[in-house]
Amino acid sequence: MNNNLESDSLDDALKKQKRLRIRKSWILALCLLAFGTTLYSEIEGQWFSSFARVIANVSYFGVSIMVALAGIFGTIFYLTWGAISDNLRTKRGRRIPLILIGMVATAGLMIIYISSTYFFLLLFIGGFLLAITSNMFHVTNKSLIGDLIPKEKRGRTNSILFIATNMGSMTVWIPAIILLPEGTETFSRGIHSIFIGGGALLLIIVGILVTLLVKEPKINTPPRNWLHDLRNLLNRKEMMQHKDFLRLFVAMLFLIMSQYAFTPFLLILLQEISLGLIEILIFLPIIGTAIGLGIFLLGKYVDTIGRRKVALICLIISPIGCFIITFLGASNQFLLIGFGIMMPFNIGLWLATDAWTLDLLPEESRGRFLGIINIGNAIAKAPGVLIAGYLADTFGILWVFFITGIILWIGIPFFLRVPETIKLKNDKRE
Repeated sequence: MNNNLESDSLDDALKKQKRLRIRKSWILALCLLAFGTTLYSEIEGQWFSSFARVIANVSYFGVSIMVALAGIFGTIFYLTWGAISDNLRTKRGRRIPLILIGMVATAGLMIIYISSTYFFLLLFIGGFLLAITSNMFHVTNKSLIGDLIPKEKRGRTNSILFIATNMGSMTVWIPAIILLPEGTETFSRGIHSIFIGGGALLLIIVGILVTLLVKEPKINTPPRNWLHDLRNLLNRKEMMQHKDFLRLFVAMLFLIMSQYAFTPFLLILLQEISLGLIEILIFLPIIGTAIGLGIFLLGKYVDTIGRRKVALICLIISPIGCFIITFLGASNQFLLIGFGIMMPFNIGLWLATDAWTLDLLPEESRGRFLGIINIGNAIAKAPGVLIAGYLADTFGILWVFFITGIILWIGIPFFLRVPETIKLKNDKRE
């Protein structure tokens, strides 16, 4: 009963607003939020790791420990903030206040992070404190999409947001490539400070703009006790009502594990290989074009041929690029070809699973159920990055892509168990 009341209140609020004006401001805000969240994720995943490895002289496995701890504590607080945001009732809404506070607090901690090379301080900030603050906007980011965007438009909206997401990623990567030192020299401490400090400033700007652009639809149902929600997070009786969601949760463990097997080491890899300017100028536009086509085509197909088919195609093809990188990556040409195959389908896989996840979230508890999905970050992120860190120390950094590809192929049978939500929707219409 409560579920229907809350769903109706959201729908009524949407109908009462001036839909065109509100929708444009909401889409703009969601794009800014996607940009800022991805910008931070790239800095956290690349520049924090690079700072620890290159400036503080931490081993690959030491970097893996920091990333693993961030995953564990991040999951705990993702669940906490998700439950709180579902039950928060303020004049500014239930998601927006947490987004603003989280972005400002995270920016402050980023500045502190670059002030020291003492490993245990880096571990405390990067593995614990930032896990608390950054998840205030990570969980509310996806919940807000579900709150504002109707189900039938989420695939197309996710494609738009993926462009903003990639703009956030390119804001980090393009300057990094341009400023890449010659040969095997590494980025200086000053460059690390510019990227991390600049990212902190952009986070504050995004948090303020999103707060100004979004006035959330009013929720008429009374809030629940968020501690009660947390206790019931994995309530067996409730979970059995969402079997398809649980199947996707299990499948997503393999995707998360594979993602964190290679992403924390990308910037480190860039500094350890010797790429010439001509090679970058030739192959980077090709890879960029492939990624752009992947976003456009796969984003479109997610809504037409379905989440499941797109995910399976990507699961099969992306690992081929991983293996090319692992076994032929000593040649820069094959290294770049491997990335050209791997990355478009890796992105397509996230496009499909993002839409799939939103389809299966209960409307009244999106934050809480996104918290359940994020449990996968603790379950899968830690073993993925630790195994990859061990392989990198033992066989070389390119072996992180071997474990990435193997994990994706192992995950195929688990994704096959998740039903196609688009087909189910069409069946109901018929």
